[in-house]
Amino acid sequence: MAKFAAVLLCAIAFIIQEARAQEPFTYLKSLEAPDRDPDGIWSPDEIEKPSSMQTGTKSLGAVAEPTVHEFVRDTPDGKLIVSQKWDAACSLQLCETRVVLVKPDGSKEVKVQGEMMPQLDLQRTDGRFKDISVTPQLQLSGDGKSLIFSEDQNSSLTFSME
Repeated sequence: MAKFAAVLLCAIAFIIQEARAQEPFTYLKSLEAPDRDPDGIWSPDEIEKPSSMQTGTKSLGAVAEPTVHEFVRDTPDGKLIVSQKWDAACSLQLCETRVVLVKPDGSKEVKVQGEMMPQLDLQRTDGRFKDISVTPQLQLSGDGKSLIFSEDQNSSLTFSME
């Protein structure tokens, strides 16, 4: 009987862990052409406008005003923020992304620093972006140690947060 109870508890814990992994990240905000990041995830130098936009001179290359998009999800360890910078450095729908854990005491721990990740799916979460092509869904792994970008049931990318 004790073995059955132990197996049952393990099964319940696994089901809860998997259910928690399916909880979605939610859209937090977009900072369009920001001078600074109020959350302190990006430094002012990292989100400044390209020099040709600041001075009004023309550039030969494509120049994009930076935009920071953030998604959030509560975890047992605190609030997990996925912050993605869309600017001229984005290529093939990959953009620089930071993942920060904001702990209950307010301290921050960078879990992923400057990784090029697929563009976050703004179409499904923010009506202003309804014309953007469909991009991957963002999920947290069952153990909470990885981010998973899923384009469909057969295709996904996993990024470790350890």
